[in-house]
Amino acid sequence: MKYCPNCFNILDAKYRCSQCSNIFEEPNPLQLSFNTILKNQYMVGKLLGQGGFGITYLCLDFSNNKLCCIKEFFPSSIISRNSRQSNTIHVSNNKYSRNYKNMISKFYNEGKYLCEYGKNSHIVKLFDYFYENETAYIVMEYIDGMDLKKHSKQKMFSMNEVIVILKELCDALQILHQKGVIHRDIRPENILLTSNNEIKLIDFGAARHYSQNETKGLSVILTPGYAPPEQWSREGDQGPWTDIYALGGTAYTLLTGLTPPTANERYNFEDKTGSSYLAISEINNTVSYEFELIINKMLQLDSSIRINDTSILLSEINKLGLNSSSTRIKKQETCKKQPVIVKESNKILRIIIFEDTNQKDYYFDEGEIINIGRLDCIIDINNKFVSRVHCYVETDVGKDFIRIINNSPNGIYDVNGICENSICLNKKGYFYILYPSIYAYCDIVEMENINDETIHN
Repeated sequence: MKYCPNCFNILDAKYRCSQCSNIFEEPNPLQLSFNTILKNQYMVGKLLGQGGFGITYLCLDFSNNKLCCIKEFFPSSIISRNSRQSNTIHVSNNKYSRNYKNMISKFYNEGKYLCEYGKNSHIVKLFDYFYENETAYIVMEYIDGMDLKKHSKQKMFSMNEVIVILKELCDALQILHQKGVIHRDIRPENILLTSNNEIKLIDFGAARHYSQNETKGLSVILTPGYAPPEQWSREGDQGPWTDIYALGGTAYTLLTGLTPPTANERYNFEDKTGSSYLAISEINNTVSYEFELIINKMLQLDSSIRINDTSILLSEINKLGLNSSSTRIKKQETCKKQPVIVKESNKILRIIIFEDTNQKDYYFDEGEIINIGRLDCIIDINNKFVSRVHCYVETDVGKDFIRIINNSPNGIYDVNGICENSICLNKKGYFYILYPSIYAYCDIVEMENINDETIHN
């Protein structure tokens, strides 16, 4: 008898679920097979996520018949498995065996510590931890929600919403830091907004204990853009300030839609005290100078001048005077937006997309931020070489210039075919989304003249 990996209903003979109306195929052999039983208590369902050091599954807990999540320690660069034959993990090279055992032990111990200490409404609840299949597992609550990365692709968060998020995450991190635990992988993908409109910090696979006297020698596990310089080396001095840098990078992404440059890239631009990234106010002019300054302090490359404690960060945020209880995060019901013209505005932004022989026209308010990409963007382009969110287009109300911000490894291009991170146009102009096949014309026009406007090279 087989069970649906999504809802755990019984599948028919064709592996079809009568409740989900889906037909399921066995997953990648590196992953655990559907219906695998762990610890004689948990049934493995569908894949929820996979990173360089772990695989997360939806599971059913037989003891209470409730859904849960189980994270399997799986550093894919040094181990392998063929679940068609066995669920047991094998180290790909014997020279990694000793290191792998130490890594498993640390993963297991962090699960143990977090079960004991991580009791906060904004931290995912951990229920169990165990060894099996030559690796370790952590059992967590299942959360119905969406991560902030997906939310930020739908629409950038407001300043007040980001302040609420930072306050709630500081509340969670204070508990962990007081117990000597740092998360080390805070980023939008590891923060969930639940169906009950609550913030939850998840994925503690990179979490480690530290002490005031021993802040070096931690393993190098990081996410570029959200990891400060000290996290790129085993000799780096890691502590609560490491998580604060990641919080700052997360705030930057939520307010701009962009991932910050890596610490190494920033060093290549300026010295240790330089900002060396596109200012938030250059992308989102609704963010106050005072709040942007706080984020800049969080993102200092030099940890000695960075905000280094969550209590200090909370104090800085509270000076802004926002009552977080009066401002809640607005859930995005859909990421699709139909282009509209708001009659109160005298001027509008027109974007015309040219692809092959096709032309599509879009119209927006001045000041609106438009995302262009392949999937669920305001302007969708069905081309596999266009990134999911390829770039952003924005204007400032009352100022006749248009700014295009790159968000793709493939880049955006000016009219000369030069790849740029950002392009500014004075009232009108062209830029390439994919050079030379897909390009856009943008202009700011008076609404009453829109039907008479023509495009000029």
